[in-house]
Amino acid sequence: MYGIMSVFAPYKPRWCTLVRPAKSSHVIAVVVDGVSLKDFVVAASTQQKLALNENTINSSSEVVKEEAGQELNEANFSCEKLEAVLPRTYKDFPFCMELLAPSQYSASPVEELLNIPLSVTAKKQLELEFGNLTKAVEQGIIRNALAHYFPTTEAPSKRKDAADFEKEAQWSKQKKEEAGYYDTKELPSTDKYDRRKLLLTPIEFIEFGYPITLKGAPGYQDPEYVFTKKKYDPVTSSSPMFGVDCEMCMTSIRQLELTMVSIVNEKKELIYHSLVKPKNRIINYLTRFSGITKEMLEDVTTSVQEVQNDIQNLLPPDAILIGQSLESDMKALKMMHPYIIDTSVVYNLTGIRTKKTSLRNLSKLFLGEIIQDGKEGHNPTEDASAALKLVQHKLTKGI
Repeated sequence: MYGIMSVFAPYKPRWCTLVRPAKSSHVIAVVVDGVSLKDFVVAASTQQKLALNENTINSSSEVVKEEAGQELNEANFSCEKLEAVLPRTYKDFPFCMELLAPSQYSASPVEELLNIPLSVTAKKQLELEFGNLTKAVEQGIIRNALAHYFPTTEAPSKRKDAADFEKEAQWSKQKKEEAGYYDTKELPSTDKYDRRKLLLTPIEFIEFGYPITLKGAPGYQDPEYVFTKKKYDPVTSSSPMFGVDCEMCMTSIRQLELTMVSIVNEKKELIYHSLVKPKNRIINYLTRFSGITKEMLEDVTTSVQEVQNDIQNLLPPDAILIGQSLESDMKALKMMHPYIIDTSVVYNLTGIRTKKTSLRNLSKLFLGEIIQDGKEGHNPTEDASAALKLVQHKLTKGI
């Protein structure tokens, strides 16, 4: 994590320091699941014993392997053994760090590497709230790396009023039903696999510049940025999906500001649409792309803050937002959301993470639909629907 994120990593190891991290061309992590350093040492010791006893009757490899394993169990074992067992590897990677094997608590190394490490402050906060980290793990807090950056719903026993929790839960269920889905443990009949597999990972949030409460990220400690909900429910395989698209214009501060937003539900019904008056004076309407003209905004008084309030009241607490390169839209809305599917990421046709295929080409190739074909500019409702259709297509076809 430190090798990838460098100075933006939430936790910096004490045993190493990256000098000029921007000059690093590659970060290599080798994970061999189910194999420990002990296995290598036993294998090497077995080979040595077989070589010494090759003319002896009792040179059965299984017997020798058992003897080597027994000797290892009785000896003090440490990372220094690596130099004798894997000399070439040790020469290239001389620094070692011993960790508790994730298998000891029923996890895999890959899952652990994908989680953002706890900072010392976060660790203390969890211990204060739950008593110890074991109880925090049981509640699923540590496993969900995004939980460190977004407010999550408290359990009923933690609330001052259990009736408030029940009321909020009923409201959440109603929102899901309105969106066309019920909260079930099974996959929706339309999906071939769990839609959560398409969600952006914490690393992708950072890599693609999504607003998040992390130092150095867009929106960090910016009072104009808000969460899409005060509290979020855990995302499930049936959490409702919403297509989102925004249009922006260039303003006097030389930045793109929100001028129009559309949201559609899974039935491709338009459930929210609004023109928006930017905070600063518009110097370029970018009509060719935005579709916005001076006449369209003449009588508009709706502010970004009003749109934020509308969205907070509209979305359920486990909503999944879908869009093409949605980081631009979230920055225009000045909002943060934990559950996002980015069509430019899940449909990467170039094989290069930074080179994305346009929504227009994806729609033509996978849906057989032509969008953004006019000269009047983009239609946010059309684009939001196209992004949603692409994700539904992926889930339905199992691709």
